[in-house]
Amino acid sequence: MRYVERVEEAAWSQGQRRQFYISNWMAVTLRNRLTKENLTLAHKLLDLYAATGDRDWLASAAKAGDFVATFRDETGGFFTSKTSEGTAGVFAKPAKLIDDQIQVARFMNMLNRYTGNEGTREQAAHAMRYLGAASAEMPRPMPGVLLADEELATEPTHITIVGHKDDARAQRLHAIARALPARYKRLEWLDPREGRLPNPDVDYPDLGEPAAFACGNRICSFPAFSAEELQANVAQMAKLKPARAAQN
Repeated sequence: MRYVERVEEAAWSQGQRRQFYISNWMAVTLRNRLTKENLTLAHKLLDLYAATGDRDWLASAAKAGDFVATFRDETGGFFTSKTSEGTAGVFAKPAKLIDDQIQVARFMNMLNRYTGNEGTREQAAHAMRYLGAASAEMPRPMPGVLLADEELATEPTHITIVGHKDDARAQRLHAIARALPARYKRLEWLDPREGRLPNPDVDYPDLGEPAAFACGNRICSFPAFSAEELQANVAQMAKLKPARAAQN
């Protein structure tokens, strides 16, 4: 069983304890270095929000984003550490690793998709500008740089379940949406009792029964009530995706 699935299963069974564990994990790992493990954890928090629809995971991801932002270098990119490795030469300033910039750009972009916070979007663009300048000196761009650039410029596959989270029909639709293959996906679960989604860029109707919507460019498909309908709607919306957005 994959890591996120294991944590997701634990999250459902442990209730409020999950937030205690993740908070302590962050306290231990997110200290004074922007490591690969810290950035991976930040991505996992977003994965857990998509996997459960629990907004506490998104709030934790936003806190991780605030932490990442403290490593920003206004001249470009994000430092790996808040302290330098030495006092002379290349060691006089903290390092900036290409892999870290890629992860920051991708995480901040996805955080923006879920929260609508333009500040995180700007952080993603800041990392991407550094990557663009660094790539100009490479024989060919790294695959991760191209991937980050594509994600910033296009919308993810966007699926929203509308229905109560304790309704078995909504749970089945959410499981179907989770299983749909998409490398770049924004999956949300709107329970009308919880109020609007953190990024309310689409207004969803309450049909009186659970439904799934595939959306893009603030336009949504007809409601889907089965796996076949949702798959067809996702495929149709993918054809309507706009061209790449201009990057700053």
